[in-house]
Amino acid sequence: MTAQDLQPSVATGVRVFYGHLVTDTIGWEIGYTGIYGMFGQAAVAGPGIIDFPDPLGTDFTDANSARATWWSTLNIAEANVFWYDCCEECGPHCRRSCHCVSWLTGFIWAGLDEQSSIDTLCCDPPEPNKYGSVRTSTNYFGPQVGMWGRREWQRWAVEGWWKTAICGTNAYQAQDPIVSSVTGLVRPGRSATDTGVGFIGGLNGTLVYRITEVWGLRAGYNLYWLTNAALAPTQYDFGLFADSGSRVNDNGGLFLHGANLGVEARW
Repeated sequence: MTAQDLQPSVATGVRVFYGHLVTDTIGWEIGYTGIYGMFGQAAVAGPGIIDFPDPLGTDFTDANSARATWWSTLNIAEANVFWYDCCEECGPHCRRSCHCVSWLTGFIWAGLDEQSSIDTLCCDPPEPNKYGSVRTSTNYFGPQVGMWGRREWQRWAVEGWWKTAICGTNAYQAQDPIVSSVTGLVRPGRSATDTGVGFIGGLNGTLVYRITEVWGLRAGYNLYWLTNAALAPTQYDFGLFADSGSRVNDNGGLFLHGANLGVEARW
């Protein structure tokens, strides 16, 4: 069993933005993106042949089954100022067949929170053993730049955007005490923090159908990429040394992609 086996498959989320044009060419926007319930698991079974890696394996041997889990949540908040350019016949609000582009810059924060654990079951009667819960949190904060474009004709519109940010990161991990049902406390709880630099990138393409002069339906596809993340399953340390489990592995990456469906109001 490896950390790759635990990759979550499907999760739901929300993306909400509000923006306003101050002049015909300058505006601002604030937004939130949240992806919740990312869950992955993997299990193996075999009669008395499943062990934890050594040296921790000396206290967790000959199990009949093992199950590892991974929960993950991502929150992103941003505030941007944009410079708006729309074709002359369209006017400042880009309401009819024309093309508009916005260049933007601003500040972004992202928080990735995760949890993982490994449970084994052995013997008769069954005796559960557990590598206590590992919890991680990675915070990103820094400037971002990007571009948004929209093309409208009649009731239809196509739009898309890209954004990129170089961020400072703060990574934290904490591990519960490891206890064997046979030998008792094996290793006390451990925790650690680290700082670094990470990257956040986003890409979107969306098709819009205008129902009324104000309201429209939206459907599209999104990509998000985060680097230098402290992923919970990569923090496992099966050593029994004084510093085992007291470091942060923040070299992980997160790549998310999926469809979106929503509504918009423009006035």
